Amino acid sequence: ICAREEARVSSEGLTLIARAAEGSVRDALSILDQAIVTSDEGMEVPVETIRDMLGLADHTRLLALFDLAASGKHKEALVEVEDQLEASADPMIIFKDLIDLAVEVSRARVMGDDYSAAGPAEWTRLTRAIAEKLSPAQTTRLWQILMKGFEVAGVAPEPATALKMTLIQMAAAAHIPSPEDAIKAIVEASQGGSSNSGGAPTSK
Repeated sequence: ICAREEARVSSEGLTLIARAAEGSVRDALSILDQAIVTSDEGMEVPVETIRDMLGLADHTRLLALFDLAASGKHKEALVEVEDQLEASADPMIIFKDLIDLAVEVSRARVMGDDYSAAGPAEWTRLTRAIAEKLSPAQTTRLWQILMKGFEVAGVAPEPATALKMTLIQMAAAAHIPSPEDAIKAIVEASQGGSSNSGGAPTSK
């Protein structure tokens, strides 16, 4: 359609439009038409124009936000999300994008070098970098926190407040041992307790 209309839209811009349309061809075409109309004739439609039009934050910044929260950096995550909200980003869209990122990070963690993000190569690199810091159980826990936060945001007086609290929860979870480490510690403690209890040695 872009070729027939002699419109220039980057692959990143088209990805944003497709995601915003959520499977509706009619909505995608409507957004595309609006983006083309609001841009200078003959020039490529700026990705920033599409982001502003949809109330989206920069995907790279969303990756950075997810990384900050997943790394336990409470203050930095709040500063980043507040900056995005001040730039007119929609808190519910940020929520949806963070949930999608949690899934993508989980996929990257499982698939390793076979993982590829739907978008620029830089998105793949950044997603893999985040995944390398987390275990599969940790990525699942972050997804659950975000899903619960999204549910709360739907009934909260201020969705932005629910978003901030959810990011704090994500950061707090980073300071809790991963489920894998917790199980390992329990097993080691149990084995140690058995060997010091005066009973029969534990077979290994």
